[in-house]
Amino acid sequence: MRFTDTSIRALKPKTSRYEVADHGCPGLRIRVGKTGIKTFCVSYRRKNRLHRKTLGRFPDMSLAEARETCAR
Repeated sequence: MRFTDTSIRALKPKTSRYEVADHGCPGLRIRVGKTGIKTFCVSYRRKNRLHRKTLGRFPDMSLAEARETCAR
C-alpha cells in the first residue's frame, strides 16, 4: 500500500496488533495497535538480523516527516 493521510486514517484496529508496509518508502511501516494507536516504524536488516526502530505516532508525526526520517 502506498501511504496517504487518508489511507492511514482508514486503518482500523483488529484483535491483535498488525503492521502495513509503505510501498513508497522501503522499510517504512505503520503499526496499528488493538486500541487503534498508529505508530510509524522503520524495519531494516543489519548483520542478517531484523531490526525495528520506532519513529513516532500518527498524527503527531506527519507522513512527510516519517518518510524523511526513514530516508536518512
